[in-house]
Amino acid sequence: MNIEFKSLPEVPSLHLLKLVEILQESWGHLENLRAADLKERADRGQASFAAYVPSLGEQPQGIIQTIGLNSVDQLYKGDYHYLMNLPCLSNPKIRVCIDVTSAEEARGIGLAQKLIYVAISNVAMFEPSVDRILTYTPADAVGLHIHKNGAKLAGIKIEHARPGHSEPTVIMTEYTEKLLESRQLLSTICGPVPPKEIFNSAEAYQLIQ
Repeated sequence: MNIEFKSLPEVPSLHLLKLVEILQESWGHLENLRAADLKERADRGQASFAAYVPSLGEQPQGIIQTIGLNSVDQLYKGDYHYLMNLPCLSNPKIRVCIDVTSAEEARGIGLAQKLIYVAISNVAMFEPSVDRILTYTPADAVGLHIHKNGAKLAGIKIEHARPGHSEPTVIMTEYTEKLLESRQLLSTICGPVPPKEIFNSAEAYQLIQ
């Protein structure tokens, strides 16, 4: 199935409303989210991506929002809303996938995994400072990442991380092993040349799948 991805700044303004709808369908604590919030995050450089499935129409069918951190200690300083309002870092050490969300009509096609791979390919190519990639996962959804996508437990549990959601506790999973494998693959192909000078994000994504 053909799936296309756009960074948040590339998403047309009218499509932001669909992304808000997708997020609110899955996350009980995002009832006050607005398209303007996504636009503001795009404007300040948040590394987030929308997924398009042409066979399902012109509107986006999924979204992954990420943030950059310098230390896991920052995860304990506040909840989801605190993290989403942190300033974007130019050279973060950790990339956290905060929301990995598919529209109801797009579930069952592996879109969540593909969104994570897009985030990994972007980090592998453009963020050499990042040495860990984590997910901010509700405790009742950890199995999806572990058993279906091959993630590992990160050893980080945060109570009341998503206040208002049906499962507020977060247990973080880790895709660092996949990130390191992807970097090794790109390094083998590119040699001393930075991957971003050879590939675009879409090409790198195809390589690491």
